[in-house]
Amino acid sequence: MIPLSTIIRPKTLDEVFGQQHLTGCTTPFRKLVDSGSVPSMILYGPPGTGKSTIAEIIGSARPKFMKFNATTFNVGKFRKTVVDGAVVFFDELYRATAPQSDTLLPLIESGKITLIGATLENPFHSIRSALLSRCQIFVLEPLKQADIIKTIIRAIDYYKTQFTCHIDKEAAKYISVMAGGDARKAISIIEACMIASDDHSITMELAQAVAPSKYYRFTTDDKYDWASMLQGAIQASDPDAAVWALAKSLESGEDPRYIARRICVSASEDAFSNPICAAVAHAAYNAACNIGRPECDIILSQAVILIAQSKRDKTAANAIWAACKDVRECVDVEVPKTMKDSHYPGAQELGCGAYCDGANQAAYMGINKKYVVPLLNSELSKG
Repeated sequence: MIPLSTIIRPKTLDEVFGQQHLTGCTTPFRKLVDSGSVPSMILYGPPGTGKSTIAEIIGSARPKFMKFNATTFNVGKFRKTVVDGAVVFFDELYRATAPQSDTLLPLIESGKITLIGATLENPFHSIRSALLSRCQIFVLEPLKQADIIKTIIRAIDYYKTQFTCHIDKEAAKYISVMAGGDARKAISIIEACMIASDDHSITMELAQAVAPSKYYRFTTDDKYDWASMLQGAIQASDPDAAVWALAKSLESGEDPRYIARRICVSASEDAFSNPICAAVAHAAYNAACNIGRPECDIILSQAVILIAQSKRDKTAANAIWAACKDVRECVDVEVPKTMKDSHYPGAQELGCGAYCDGANQAAYMGINKKYVVPLLNSELSKG
């Protein structure tokens, strides 16, 4: 049986929802497609946002259109079947192996093929640089709820050409949320509801039974993006946004231990003047390791709220960053003899250990870094 998502797939760029920055009539991308002079490109975006659809639309205007997937791509077979001037759609390009990429490179370089790659993962992280340099990258945005609603209406309109059917407004809104910005997911929910419904009517109860939980997308990029938002919200002293980012990461399947490590860093980096933050953050990490979800969520939330509400103070972070910079860039300094280890016979003869566990620390203050760089400059000026 042909999936509904294939049956109602847009046939023109005007029918694509949610990507107006690409498909709009006056955009450079649209002008390239309409002119027929399409460069090799990589379409990067979340699932269900139109990557395959746009590739199909571009390819349908060409006499030679070939489709492949990284998981089933056979290098030997491809070399035998590829023809000059073909538009090659390579789905899941981020999964491409080195031999697969090496096969495509000379064909793109010579102009024998035009490549349209699709990737869920950040191409700058997941695709070989040699391939990136030969392709234009176009980013597709997650679909908004209004775009998903339009997709649901399109699916229902198709069914109305087959039989009498109906969807409640609340059910449509619910499905648009559960789809999580993925048009394909929304369509599959509609399709399942129609199969499960006795009278071809989709009610709220039916939609909840078919899709009881929300669809979550969580790629490698999402992992670091949400962690970045968590710390950014803390730094902005916004506990509500910070807890929301925490919840998003947890509900998307992130390891709570990873989140707890980031919270520990934030406690010392962003709230130095409140030492309780560090203690609570380490308690949250122990909870993530030893208790696990869902109970550790509460402790993680406590740590996030406490740090976000504390005064912003980056003293510890700025201190170590400045010290490391000095170590890297300034003249190296030896440990003063008075502060060197003296726990061995003969140390006193070498002049080590006069520091005496800090009892006479006023006489031995250690290194004053303000003399390091001027000393270097004065020596250079002599030369």
